[in-house]
Amino acid sequence: MNVTKAVWGIIVCILVISCTKEKPREVIQLQEGAHPCFQARAGEYSVEYAMTFTAPETATGHMSVAVQEFSVADGKYAKSVTKTTIVRAGKEDTLAFYLLGDKGHHCVAKETEFACTELPAAQVRVATGTPGSQVDMEKHPEKYGIKQVRTETLLDEQVACCEGVFKPTPTHEIKTEYCYTNDGIPLKIISEIGEVTSEVVATSVKRSVDAAVFEVPNV
Repeated sequence: MNVTKAVWGIIVCILVISCTKEKPREVIQLQEGAHPCFQARAGEYSVEYAMTFTAPETATGHMSVAVQEFSVADGKYAKSVTKTTIVRAGKEDTLAFYLLGDKGHHCVAKETEFACTELPAAQVRVATGTPGSQVDMEKHPEKYGIKQVRTETLLDEQVACCEGVFKPTPTHEIKTEYCYTNDGIPLKIISEIGEVTSEVVATSVKRSVDAAVFEVPNV
């Protein structure tokens, strides 16, 4: 397998996130003893991100993430949709992933529409808890040596930046940093694997989500 393609695949997997009046925030406090980086979760949110990738191949892109119905017991949201567009070497690729309860769909942009296929149940289970993913880091911070490294301000919100390390193979190490609001919304994600660095930074955030966002197209 081409190493560069493998690296891109791992990073995209990890990134496996308004002028109208928002309804009051719902903040879910996690169980006592939760890691300081993961003590609360917003009941729902949507975020738009700008993406940059550097070395050995440069690319840019954007990503949108929307989630609803956080479960403390499962450590994840029951509904999530992630749409990612990456522009590399003059080519634009857009993908979308819908995870709705125990159902999942993978969608690929075809001109002006998405072509979507339902994921097998086993793939849905992997997608919601694969090692090195955001969900697994939040559920098992001790596995990744999670620690808070700094605080900063993004979109007029104070965020705490927490770093962890994942080794998918004995010779590869992925260092990932998530910067969370005080209700657990990631506004910045920085990943380093070998020579490749990806930086995903929020350009807007809302704490309300329209139900239509979770409708899988053309299904």
